[in-house]
Amino acid sequence: MRRLFLSLLVFGFTFSALAQAKHPFTFEDMMKLKRVGEPEVSPDGKWVIFSVVDVDLDANTKTPHVWIVPLDHVGTTAPGRPAEQSSAGSSSAERILIADQDADRPRWAPDGKRFVFLSNKEGGSQVWIADFDGAAGTVTGVHKLTSIATEAGGELWSPDGKHILFTSDVYPECDGAPDAEADCNAKKVKEHEQSKVKALIFDRLLYRHWNAYKEGKRSHIFVVCADNCGAADASSAESSESRQRPSRAGGGTRPSMNIPRDLTPGDYDAPEFSLGGQDDYAFSPDGQEICYTSNHDKVEATSTNNDLWIVPVNGAADASSAEILAETKNITADNPASDSTPLYSPDGRYIA
Repeated sequence: MRRLFLSLLVFGFTFSALAQAKHPFTFEDMMKLKRVGEPEVSPDGKWVIFSVVDVDLDANTKTPHVWIVPLDHVGTTAPGRPAEQSSAGSSSAERILIADQDADRPRWAPDGKRFVFLSNKEGGSQVWIADFDGAAGTVTGVHKLTSIATEAGGELWSPDGKHILFTSDVYPECDGAPDAEADCNAKKVKEHEQSKVKALIFDRLLYRHWNAYKEGKRSHIFVVCADNCGAADASSAESSESRQRPSRAGGGTRPSMNIPRDLTPGDYDAPEFSLGGQDDYAFSPDGQEICYTSNHDKVEATSTNNDLWIVPVNGAADASSAEILAETKNITADNPASDSTPLYSPDGRYIA
C-alpha cells in the first residue's frame, strides 16, 4: 500500500513536466523533476507526509522539503488522467507543509498530533518537531529538539510518544555520562574544524563510505525526550529528592533526560552502515528497550556477522558507558550470519 501511495505521488509530480516536453528528455529535464520519498501515512489514515527534493543546478544544491497530501485525494481522478495541476507543477492538494526551511525524513508521532523531521536550518542536521492540526492540515510550534555537535539523523518515535531515537556519528573516546560526552564531542568537532592539518590517517578499513570519511567516528544510537519530561521519566525510578543528588561523575546535579543519552557506547558502529531500506533499530512495543544491529568482530571489513543487540531505554540519566554495556545483550550470538533490520512482534515476545 505504501508503494502505491508513493507511485501516485511520483506520478502527480512528474506527469506535468513530461506532458509539456517538446524536445528529447535531457539531463537538465531530469534535474527539474522533484524527487519524492519517505512517505508516511498519519495514524488516523487521513494524511500522507513525504519529502520532496528540489535540485538547483546553478547553485549546485539539493534542498528537501516536507509536503503533505490528504489521502482522500490520492487516486480519485479518472484512470489515465492526471490530477488538476497547480502552478508548482503538482496536484492542487499537494503542498509544502513547512515552507521556510529545509526538511527531510518526516515521521508521525503515535497520536498523529506531531511529527519530527530533520533540518539543517540551524547547526547542521538536527531533529525538529512540529505540532499538526489534523482538521486544518496545518503546522504550528515548529522547534528544534536536538543541538548535538556531531549532528543527528534517523529519528524514530517511541510507541508512547515520549522519546525519540536518533543516530549520530560520534567519537568513541568521548563515551561517558551524557553531559560529559556531549562536551567532549563538541570540543573534538571544533578542533577538527579549526585544525590547519587536513590530512587524515587510517589504521583500519571501512574508513569511508562514498565521499564521506569516518574521521575516527562511530555511528551510535541516542535517545532524547520528545518534551521536557526529564522529571516525569525519572520519577518512575527515583524520588524527586534523589534526582538532585550529585552526579557520580563529580559535582553538580544529575543531567536532565533532555540531554541525549548514548545507548550504544563503544568502538563499534550501531547501527551498521546501510545503503538504504528499513532502519536497523526498533523500539519494543512497551518502549522499554530497543533492538539494533551491530558488528563486534575484530576485523569488520572481512565480516558479515552482524548481530542483534537489545538494551534498556530507561536507564539512569548519568549511567556510565560500562553500566550501559553491562545491560546490553547480544541475542543472536550463536548465528554467524548477518542479522539485521529487527522488528518486534505486537506483543513484544518475538523479534523478526
